[in-house]
Amino acid sequence: MSDELRGQRILITGASMGIGEALAREFAARGAELLLVARSEGKLRALCEELRRMGTPCEYLVADLTKPEQVASLVEKILAQGRLGGVLHNAGAGLYGAFERYAEADVRELFELNFFSVLALTRGLLPLLKKSPRPTLLLVSSIVSWRAIARLSVYSASKSALNGFAEALRVELKPDGIRVVNTYPGRTRTPFSANAKSFGWRPFSTERSGTPPEQVARKLARAYVGGKRDEFVSWSNRLLVWGNFFFPKLIDWGLGKYFQNK
Repeated sequence: MSDELRGQRILITGASMGIGEALAREFAARGAELLLVARSEGKLRALCEELRRMGTPCEYLVADLTKPEQVASLVEKILAQGRLGGVLHNAGAGLYGAFERYAEADVRELFELNFFSVLALTRGLLPLLKKSPRPTLLLVSSIVSWRAIARLSVYSASKSALNGFAEALRVELKPDGIRVVNTYPGRTRTPFSANAKSFGWRPFSTERSGTPPEQVARKLARAYVGGKRDEFVSWSNRLLVWGNFFFPKLIDWGLGKYFQNK
C-alpha cells in the first residue's frame, strides 16, 4: 500500500471491467478514495465491497454515459457530495467495420460515450475540482487517435477529438491548478473487442492478446501522480506514431497490407 494519493477522492468511469477495474485496484493500492461509475451495478457493488475489505473507502454510482440525461444526473449527485480530487475518464467503447456500413445511431451513441460524456462530466465537475488541493483530469484515449486505422474510423475520430479537447483544456485550466493528463493505450487484454459493435469485421480478439490491464493501470497511475502531459503505454505505440510522422505513406501501405486480408 502507498499513501501518495491518501485523502484524494477520485472518480473512475467505466470501472466495472477491463482497464477501469484495473485502475480502481491500482488507485486503491495508492491510498485513494474511490467513486466508481459504470452501467453494471452488480459488478460495481462486488468491486467496491472487495476494496472496502482491503481498507479503501469506495462508493459507486450506476449510470449509462451514452444517455445525456443520466450524465447530467450523475453530475448533480457528485456535486451534492461536495468533494472530488480527480477524474479518470476511462469509459469507452469500440465500433468495427467498413465506414459505409455503420448505422447512424451507433455512430452517435459512440460519440456520446467516448467524447460528449467526457465534456459534460468535466464541465459539470469543475466547481469541485477547483476546490481540490491538487486536482487532476486523466483521459484514456487510444493510440489510434494518433494513427487512425482502417475500419475503426469513427472510433479513431472519437479518440482524436479527446486529444484536441485535452490539449486545449490543459492550457485553459492551468491557472486553476488543474492538471490534464492524456494517455494512449494500445491493444489491451480486456473484453473491449468482444463488447464492441461490429459491422461484419473484427481486427483481433483483445481477450486473448495485448498488454495486461494491470500493467496499463500502473503506467496510467504513475502518469496521474506525476502530472505527466502524455503517456504512451508501450514503445511499439511510440514507434507507430514516430513512423507515421516521418513516413506516413509507408505506414499507409503497411497498414493496408496488414488489413487487406483481415
